Amino acid sequence: MEKQINGGYQMVSSRLRTTIVFFALCGLIAGSAFAGSLASNPTNFAHEIAATLAGGVTSPTNLTFTPQVYTMGIARNMGQNFILRYKLGNGALFGTTLGVPVYSGVPANVSVVLRSGGVGTDTVEYDVNVLLAVGTAIGDTFTLSGTVTFPLNAPVGAATTLQVDVRDVISGLDTVPGPYTRVLATLLGAGSVTATANNLATIDATATVPLTAFVAQTTGPVAEQDTTLIAKVGITTSNQTATVYNAAGTPGATIYSLVPGDKVNFTLTGDFSGISQVGIDFGNGGAITPTALTSTNEAFTIAANLQTATLTVDGDRLGISLASTIWFTKTAAAALNPRMFGISATVVPVTPAQTRPLANTNNYFEWRQNSTTMIAPYTSFTPGNGVKFRFTNSSVNDIMILVTVTMDQAGTANQLINNFTVPATGSRQITFSDAPSAGTNELGPIASLNTAATYVLPVRGKVTFNALTATGNVTGCVLVYSPVGVVTIQNMFQNPAW
Repeated sequence: MEKQINGGYQMVSSRLRTTIVFFALCGLIAGSAFAGSLASNPTNFAHEIAATLAGGVTSPTNLTFTPQVYTMGIARNMGQNFILRYKLGNGALFGTTLGVPVYSGVPANVSVVLRSGGVGTDTVEYDVNVLLAVGTAIGDTFTLSGTVTFPLNAPVGAATTLQVDVRDVISGLDTVPGPYTRVLATLLGAGSVTATANNLATIDATATVPLTAFVAQTTGPVAEQDTTLIAKVGITTSNQTATVYNAAGTPGATIYSLVPGDKVNFTLTGDFSGISQVGIDFGNGGAITPTALTSTNEAFTIAANLQTATLTVDGDRLGISLASTIWFTKTAAAALNPRMFGISATVVPVTPAQTRPLANTNNYFEWRQNSTTMIAPYTSFTPGNGVKFRFTNSSVNDIMILVTVTMDQAGTANQLINNFTVPATGSRQITFSDAPSAGTNELGPIASLNTAATYVLPVRGKVTFNALTATGNVTGCVLVYSPVGVVTIQNMFQNPAW
């Protein structure tokens, strides 16, 4: 037979022509009106076992996926052979174990033979030869079993899909709506740490010695109630997730749990000045146990710079939804200031040696004061202008006000007054750097220049007044005196909650 191609003629054998027509007709008839299906049986594996460390070499772990069942949406007669193509997505590969798809009908009716790909690749193809006259029927199934490996850098939440494409040598078959794609497996974390943001503790500005105690709590969970010496904040941990399985992965396989070799590192960040101990009371036993063992220790190690504190524990100590409390125990006589703590936690799996974040909360625990803060944001030692402050007390008790001077140029001023009292239902005027006026009952000066220091004019900064009383009992204003006697008055904003 001759066939015209691009203006010329080429010989095509009648046998090849017959074969092409046969396959084309079979594909057209079989794939035009039916729809098969791929059962969605994904398995959640623990990210902690996604890789294996052996001899200093990290390698992917073979994870056994749940058998995947393709149900045929077409019937095939004897001789209508076809191809089953399985393809993984997102960088996953078939592992070292991969079975031949198992046919649900009479075994002698078909032969299934590896065509290409397989172990160590993301694609495998099988030739399915239909050998008997009875053929294969709509609803017959092919079940694929085996293992899958994830890329070494796969993060928590990474998933791989399985696509099944049923074809002959000409085109796709069973294509309504195939090829079929389903999630095959997902990497999830086995352990968890839940640290809720925006927890609060209150520094007691009205204590016998102001700011040296916390306000004791009588509400909320008993284990988290603050005492005068200990601020407490809740945390929940777990060494197990109900839907995460070990490498066996098949139905009924053991749920994966963090084990003692899986170390969990806790880190607190913030200001640890005035704190004698920080610890996690695991299971709320009522005390902090300091030891040198990761199997029993509950006390953090506070860094020398007082900016971080760390604790390492065995993974199995996280329990299953274990409610615990972190204790911040203050040094008895130390005065405290408002501050914010953050918390993070990571797990270092015993195999492989790679970390995984469990939690990261920047605003985990805030300490506030039950006082009223007023700030004069701009004060100056520049000659010519005088600065004074006036406070009015509307309560029936004397009010103590603490003073802090923060200069723009460090080391150029000496603070002379650290606190003063405003009388009940009265007022008090205080100067910044000038001597008080005679006969006015003024106090001052708050600060003076260090004349031995070298600085560039203007020397300036801010003054913070912390009134040890509730908002509304005291108000303050700034009075600026010009060289010609003009007085400018500015009210200071109150910041009761810092």
